[in-house]
Amino acid sequence: FFLVKEIISSKRVSKELELQKERYRTTLSSMTEGVITTNKTGDIIYMNPAAEVITGWKKQEARNLPLHKVYDVSVESSGEPIGNIVSRILKEGIPVELENNTVLKTRCRKEVVISNSGSPLFDSSGKITGAVLVFNDITTEKKNKLQLKESEERYRMFIEQATDAVIVYSYDGTIYDFNQTAYIQSGYTKKEFETLRLQDLLFNEPVIVNQANAAKVIAGETVLFNRKLKRKDGSASEIEINSKLLPDGRILAFVRDVTERKQAEV
Repeated sequence: FFLVKEIISSKRVSKELELQKERYRTTLSSMTEGVITTNKTGDIIYMNPAAEVITGWKKQEARNLPLHKVYDVSVESSGEPIGNIVSRILKEGIPVELENNTVLKTRCRKEVVISNSGSPLFDSSGKITGAVLVFNDITTEKKNKLQLKESEERYRMFIEQATDAVIVYSYDGTIYDFNQTAYIQSGYTKKEFETLRLQDLLFNEPVIVNQANAAKVIAGETVLFNRKLKRKDGSASEIEINSKLLPDGRILAFVRDVTERKQAEV
């Protein structure tokens, strides 16, 4: 009787282990990150489908190859080869995370930028049996970030070179961004202007004096109107404001000093 119970229990344990293995395989296969595992000598024992796509190697071809044959990585900025990652993991016995400036050469010698990290693998007794590497192709992501940065730099250059003052604000009076002309036109230093709210640049007037104009701006229209600017020395400037709502809900305003024009009209 006890033998029968032991056999049944053993089968249940075996079945549960198989289910766990299947869940593990399914998880690895569905991951978008590449996964490579090695033994303690650094030879590849497993690659998931994402790793095959990123490296260009099939797992059957890569199995038992030294890691560096498949995972050929270098520093993006210098092109210097990165030392054997597995050796480092096995030596230190702790996870290793590399910066996102690593270049991987695929099987067809194409270069892709990757983010990557690695961790040691342990057996039930706590001994290191190998390593696992997790990596992802971030070439497109990094390219998009670079293009965004370049676009922002061009925008900043354009704004700084504008002869009109440029201010980004909200209707509660908060000033979020401004160019050099904005603080020069109002007689403040940049550091002083950074502490101001719109109310400080007006003559005891609310930010919104024309509800119809404000409604148009909120509705997405570009609105042109005139106000008086209070300069640091207390003097007034006649200004023409061209306002438009930004996608984030703030307002972009181009502010032109029209004092001389107004005086000439009198």
